[in-house]
Amino acid sequence: MSVLVYIVTSPESPKRITNYGEIAAAVYHLLAILVTAYPKNSAFLFERISLLTEQLIQSESQRIVDSIVDLLYSMFQNNREILTGNSKINSELIETMFQLAKRDTNSRYIKFLSVLCTSDGIGIPENQAEIIHRFSEHHLDLVCKTQIIRDNEVYISGPDQPAFVPMSELNIKSPLLHFHHITLHLFAETCIGRNYECMDIIKSKFAISWELCLACLQSDKIDPSLRAKYCDLFVRLYVDTTPQHPIGLIHYVRLWNDLDGEQLRRFQAEKPATVDTSNETTPLVHLDEGKSPKKDRKSTIKKETKVPKSSKSDKWAPIRQFVLDFLNQYVETGEREAKLAYSILELLHNMIMFGIVHRADIESTFGVICTLIDQQPPLHTLIENERAGRPSGGTTSKKIRREICYIVDMILDRTLDERMTVFLQAFKANENSNLGIMEMQQIEQEVGLTTKGWNIFENSIPIQKRTETGKYDDRIISHLLEYVIYGDTQLKLAAYQIIYKLYGTKRMTRKFVDQSNMVVSEEMQNFYVSVRKDYNELKKALLGGNIA
Repeated sequence: MSVLVYIVTSPESPKRITNYGEIAAAVYHLLAILVTAYPKNSAFLFERISLLTEQLIQSESQRIVDSIVDLLYSMFQNNREILTGNSKINSELIETMFQLAKRDTNSRYIKFLSVLCTSDGIGIPENQAEIIHRFSEHHLDLVCKTQIIRDNEVYISGPDQPAFVPMSELNIKSPLLHFHHITLHLFAETCIGRNYECMDIIKSKFAISWELCLACLQSDKIDPSLRAKYCDLFVRLYVDTTPQHPIGLIHYVRLWNDLDGEQLRRFQAEKPATVDTSNETTPLVHLDEGKSPKKDRKSTIKKETKVPKSSKSDKWAPIRQFVLDFLNQYVETGEREAKLAYSILELLHNMIMFGIVHRADIESTFGVICTLIDQQPPLHTLIENERAGRPSGGTTSKKIRREICYIVDMILDRTLDERMTVFLQAFKANENSNLGIMEMQQIEQEVGLTTKGWNIFENSIPIQKRTETGKYDDRIISHLLEYVIYGDTQLKLAAYQIIYKLYGTKRMTRKFVDQSNMVVSEEMQNFYVSVRKDYNELKKALLGGNIA
């Protein structure tokens, strides 16, 4: 390593070595190989980073400059130790990259800055803030400008293209659009980890608005790769940010009062419930000793008069509709816009995680998602093509599979939780004088808890009809098993989870019932014993004494 560094950094080398430019580029390429996945070698070169930076600035050979940037890319990528090692050195390197980008408007330098923002998907706030502040305060002229001029048409101009031109007339290979593509990627990387400081600057000084992201995302005239980057940036700026927060997909603790609240009314608005909850007074139900339901003035819960927001005032409605339309079209036409499809699936994943997607949307989406599983080319074929050096698009295809599995897993959990909401509402609202095991089992069957499978599968997935033996369609299971055999660790685990839930529905539901709890609010503390006793009796009725 020391000899190689001396060859390329010694002032005498250009004079003594014939064809120095070619040899220096080859040496930098060799150093890039030596530091890849070898942190000690990266640390050795980081101690001599000033020499590399000096070479970057002084070299007149573009080939040498590109080789040094590639070396730095290999050094810093996912290497948290040197990414956070010396803020002064990193600041100097960031400024050098901006100066080089101004010199020849090469996107390679902006792409390298993206590497400094994260390590293994975790944001590095100091580097993120340093990059975005320098960009906005000293190098704003490098940013491409965009405008929505008419008919939702997006126009763009850049450092080498001062006049605005329609974005739809350019492809990703054009210098202007490619540079904008890399810049959007940098913006998205600076926001990872909910870096609100960077988010505010991007929205205000770089004018990346909600309307702009939505216009670019929805336009089928814009290059798919650029639409994918706008989708990624939209997730960082407007989805994975306050006031959104991850919701618990399965709630093991239920508040008694909430069974008459906003969550249930939302559920009933999307699918009419079978339980009448029109009474203002909800009695406590006693299952023990054949006692009749007791009523008390303190148990009266005033219904909220708040009406759920209509779709007209719901800013997320166009996003939800676009995602559904895109996935349906993707399935029907078979268009292989893999990078855009992955970004849309990641957007859907975040919308489910933050509770933005409604129950009705989940049911209609689920069939499309499982159809996508059936349409994916065999995973072992992609692996064979990669080993043979043939182009396969395997990386994006694997990421799409993993994202699909995550979405299916989340939908299954959320479906179980909503079914339990209806079931517990039935438990609370039932006014029979005595609820025995038979009555509770009847309510249980009404909401699908004791069926052999998930209702959402039977209702929403045309390719996954049940056979006479009660097994799921072999095609879906065979794909999941293929993921277990050929997938990476993350894909294996995701596929395992779904297979368990497909074949262990009843067991998992009963386990959920066993682990869940019912609590009351402070104003109903005097009823806590009764509610808890009733709910424990209910669990005994459902579980039959043991978990299957």
